[in-house]
Amino acid sequence: MSASKATQVSPASGGRLLTAIRQRWETRQSLLQTFHVDKQVELTKSPERCYFTNVPTLWNVNLAYGFGTAQEWLAYQITDLSEFSGARDKITDRQLDQIIQLITDDYGFLNMAEIMLFCRRFKRGLYDKFYGSVDPIAIMQGLNEFCRERNEAYAKRDRYLQEQKEWRDAHNPNNMTHEEATIINQMQAEYAMNTREQDLLIEQKYKQIKQQENGKHQESKPHP
Repeated sequence: MSASKATQVSPASGGRLLTAIRQRWETRQSLLQTFHVDKQVELTKSPERCYFTNVPTLWNVNLAYGFGTAQEWLAYQITDLSEFSGARDKITDRQLDQIIQLITDDYGFLNMAEIMLFCRRFKRGLYDKFYGSVDPIAIMQGLNEFCRERNEAYAKRDRYLQEQKEWRDAHNPNNMTHEEATIINQMQAEYAMNTREQDLLIEQKYKQIKQQENGKHQESKPHP
């Protein structure tokens, strides 16, 4: 899945998405606390959850809570990575400002959990290491590699979902409608990182959508 594919949404869909984000995290502070740098290990145990859950992208964070929110959050993530490195010379304020701007501008399609997953992998030495001083170019090169891994994960998931659909079409004469499958996929994506109370709200929301879709199908059926 490319960056362009991930961000192609209609204005109406974009508005609904921002509303959903603000409903889920009512305040800017509640969002920042959910994805606090201290929770990096906890939130990145499953790469699939980081890739495929409805976590806000950096661009949407700024749209929902004001420009500068994503930049502030990124500053903590990159500073933590710098401190963890053990390099003698840490990242400078000027370097930090520039790398934050580059990530926000060029990689803003990544969500907050994905950024945390990248930092976790960098700490594990999967991309590169710093020699004497924190190297912003090494961070950006590592991010490029991370995006290639991300694209591979999306491609693998797309192949799996297509295989599952083909199997259902071949073996299940009463297979779900497209609308029903979409509803189920949306529910599964939203369940991750939720409390049980949030799950109940999601179930109620999609139950209403399902009822509306069923009503449309009944209206469209020809009368005998």
